[in-house]
Amino acid sequence: MKKLILFLSILSLTVSCVGDDSDRPGINCTGEARVALVVTIKDAVTGTLITDGITVTAIDGNFSEVLTNEFWETGKFSGVFERHGNYTITVTGAGYQNYTSNGITVGSDACHVITETLTVNLQPE
Repeated sequence: MKKLILFLSILSLTVSCVGDDSDRPGINCTGEARVALVVTIKDAVTGTLITDGITVTAIDGNFSEVLTNEFWETGKFSGVFERHGNYTITVTGAGYQNYTSNGITVGSDACHVITETLTVNLQPE
């Protein structure tokens, strides 16, 4: 009986990991959602991480998203969950010159986006 319970437990874990991958047989993807972009903002003169009053926006064609600063202690802004594309990053903040990146390409593997990281050194005005 213990072996049957163990077998059923393993089977249920395997089925739950497969998720909705019916169009990709044999690929077991995790259910987590990964961010496409992580942007660290620093003061170009002092090298200090800055977050207060900073807005980071990712744009890909008609798509636009303001990244969130969930990792406040590290100065990292993140967002654009599970969406590959070619992004332009804009950063604005009071007392700093605006920043616009060149295109940043976010790719993906069979299951998730591959997170791209960027460090922006903002120039004080």
